[in-house]
Amino acid sequence: MGTDPFLADVAWSWLVDGLASRGARYSAPSGTATRIISTGYGELARQGSGAKIELRASWTPADSDVTAHVEGWGELLCMLAGLPPAGEGVTLLSARRTRT
Repeated sequence: MGTDPFLADVAWSWLVDGLASRGARYSAPSGTATRIISTGYGELARQGSGAKIELRASWTPADSDVTAHVEGWGELLCMLAGLPPAGEGVTLLSARRTRT
């Protein structure tokens, strides 16, 4: 996933979508999405290869109630963690398997 050329665009869209889904009104959105691809060598070889995404974002809320903004940011964090968005009153079922 880290080598996907659209990863930065997707991360930014998750932020904008998260804010929109909560009805957050804002202006002046700006930020950067940075993909980091690394490979360990020598003493760090055990770490192997990996990829990271870093999202830095700022925007100006349209009013003093930031509840929708915090909820939208939380939705972004859930998406980055691999949790799909769930509508109001929806309970997500775990993909957990039982041991036999």
